[in-house]
Amino acid sequence: MSAGNIDAKTLSRMFLSGAKNLEAKKAWINELNVFPVPDGDTGTNMTMTIMTAAKDVAAMGLIEMAPLCKAISSGSLRGARGNSGVILSQLLRGFCKGVSDKESIDIPILASACNKAVETAYKAVMKPKEGTILTVARGISEKANELCTETDDMSFFLGELVKQAEETLARTPEMLPVLKQAGVVDSGGQGLVEILKGAYQAYQGEDIAFSYESDELPGVTTTSSYEVQKNFEIKFGYCTEFIVMLDKVFNAKNEQDFKNFLESIGDSIVCVADEDYVKVHVHTNDPGLAIQRALTFGQLTRIKIDNMREEHQEKLFKISENSKGDTEYVEIKQESSKETPKEKAKEDTKEETKPLEPVPEVKEEAKEDTTVPEVKTAQIHVPETETVVETDARNEASPEQEDEVEITEYSDDDVPKEEETYEERMAELSEERKDIGFISVSMGEGMESIFKGLGVDEVISGGQTMNPSTEDMLKAVSRINADNIFILPNNKNIIMAANQVQYMSDDKKIYVIPTKTVPQGITALINYTIGMSADDNDKAMKESIAGVKTGQVTYAVRDTVVNGLSIKRGNIMGIGDKDILSIGDSVHDTSIAMIEKMVDDSSELISIYYGRDTDPQDADEFNLDVAVRFPKCDVEMHYGGQPIYYYVISVE
Repeated sequence: MSAGNIDAKTLSRMFLSGAKNLEAKKAWINELNVFPVPDGDTGTNMTMTIMTAAKDVAAMGLIEMAPLCKAISSGSLRGARGNSGVILSQLLRGFCKGVSDKESIDIPILASACNKAVETAYKAVMKPKEGTILTVARGISEKANELCTETDDMSFFLGELVKQAEETLARTPEMLPVLKQAGVVDSGGQGLVEILKGAYQAYQGEDIAFSYESDELPGVTTTSSYEVQKNFEIKFGYCTEFIVMLDKVFNAKNEQDFKNFLESIGDSIVCVADEDYVKVHVHTNDPGLAIQRALTFGQLTRIKIDNMREEHQEKLFKISENSKGDTEYVEIKQESSKETPKEKAKEDTKEETKPLEPVPEVKEEAKEDTTVPEVKTAQIHVPETETVVETDARNEASPEQEDEVEITEYSDDDVPKEEETYEERMAELSEERKDIGFISVSMGEGMESIFKGLGVDEVISGGQTMNPSTEDMLKAVSRINADNIFILPNNKNIIMAANQVQYMSDDKKIYVIPTKTVPQGITALINYTIGMSADDNDKAMKESIAGVKTGQVTYAVRDTVVNGLSIKRGNIMGIGDKDILSIGDSVHDTSIAMIEKMVDDSSELISIYYGRDTDPQDADEFNLDVAVRFPKCDVEMHYGGQPIYYYVISVE
C-alpha cells in the first residue's frame, strides 16, 4: 500500500498490531528499567494498559471510527498501570479525540491527532521530564507537523515517523543523565516505538510474526546502573494508585484542590478525570491520607499500594548479582529445576556470563493469557491482570521512569475478569446466609488444608513472594455468603491491602486480623469462639496473636552482613519476627539454634510446618530432636508445603 487514507478497519488492525508488537517485546523493555521507582515493569505496565483496550477492539463487530476510538480511549484508561501506562493511555486518549469524528484519516488529520496526543499527555503530567516517553511522543508530533504539507503518501509519512521516533529515543540518554550512566535508552519511549512499528507494519500489509528470541532479550546491567540506583534516595515510600467512582461533583476547582492536596503529601502525581471516575497516582509516605481525601468524592476501586523502598533494595540485589563491573547481557529465562533451594544457592557460576533466573516475582502480574480472536495481521493475547495492592514487598518489580502524572483514573487490575459459571453462581445463591465467614492468605498446599480444616471459606494463594491484591480479596468476599467476614493476611506486606477491603465492601462488615505470619493466622482461628459476636471475636483473636513467636528457615542467595552477622551465599538462616536468629550450614542445626532463641520459660507449644523442599524423613528426625531438646513444651508437626522455607516454626 503506497498512498491512501486510514479508515476505521485499517486503524483497528494497526492498533492491534501495535499492541501485539509491544507485548512481544515486553520482557526486553522491562530490562531497560534503571529507575528505583517500582510502579512495576515498564513493558508489563504498558502491555497491560494497551491490552485492556485491545480486547475491546478485537471484540468489536461492525468497526466504525467513533466506537473504535471510544474502545481504545476508554479501555486504555481503565487498564492504565504505572506511570508509563498512564501516560500511554493519555497519548491514546488524545489521539482518539483528534480522529473520532472522522470517517477516515489523511495526513493533516493524523498530524493534528499527534499534536492532540502530546498535548493531552503533557497536561496529565504535573512535572514532565525530558528524555522520557513524552519526549519521544513530542518528536513524533513535530515530525508529523513538518511533513504534513510535503507529502500525501501515507506509507512514506508513517515510515518517517517511525524513523523519527527511533532517532529521538536514541537521544534520550543525552537528555536524562541517569540513562546515560546506566547505558540504556528510556524504557517507556522504547515501548512507544514498538507500538508505532507494529502499527506501521500492519498498514504496510505485512504478515507479522510477533516473537522475540530469548537471545535477543538482553538485560543490560552495569556497575554504573547499580551505582545510579544505590545512590537514589526515595523521598516518598509508597506508590499509591486507585480509581474514584464519582458520586459527587468533581468540577475543575475540586480537581485542582485535590491535586494541590496530593502535592502536599507526595510527588509523582497523576490525576485524570473522566465523566464518571477519576484515576489517581501518587508517591507518598501516608497512602491513607490520599485514600481518605478521595473517599469524599465517591467509592474507590482498583487500589494498588507498593512499598518502593523495599522493592528498590530488591532491584539493587538483582543488579548486583548480574553485574561484574563491565556491561553484561543477561539472558532472562524461566527454567525449571529439580534442585533443592540450597543446591541452587550453592551452585557455582562456571561461566562469566551465565544466564540467571529472574528473582521470584512478588508484583503480581498477569496470571493468565486470554486469546483474543485473530485479527488480520496479528493474534492478540490479552493478559488477565490483577490489582496489586502490595504494601511491603514485591520481588522483581522493576522500577520505571518517574514522570509525575496527574491522572484521575487508575485501574491497575482492569483487564477482563474471570466469569463465574452458572453452577458456581447457583451454588452461592443456594447457600444460606451465615453470620461469619473467613478468608486467609496462605502459601503451600499443606497450609491451605490446615486453614480449610479450621473452617476458612476462601484461601488465597500468596505470601512474601506473591502478595495478593485488594481485588483478589474483594472477589473472595463476594463468594462468601456471610454478614461478617474476617480476613487473615498472614504477612505484614498484605495487611494494608486487606485493610482497603473494609472501605470497599458495601453489604458485608469486614474485620482484618493483622496476622503477620501463618502461625499467627492459625492461632487466631483456634481462638475464634462460635456463638460469640463478631466484635468480641475480633478483639479475642487480635489479643491471641500477640503471644505467637514465628521463625522461618531458609537459605541465603548472596553474601552480605546484617546486624553485624556475616552471611555467605548458601548459608542456612533462621529468621525470627524481627531479626536473623541463627546462621549455619545445616538446616537441622540452624533450626534448632533458632528455636533455642525463641523458647523461654513461658513457652508451652512448638508447632513445626515443614516445607515443599524438606524431605519427610528429615522432618521426622527434626521433630523428634525438638521434642527431646525442649521437654517442657508440647511439639507438633504438620506438612505445610510452603516454598522457599524449609521450616516455619511457631512458639506459643
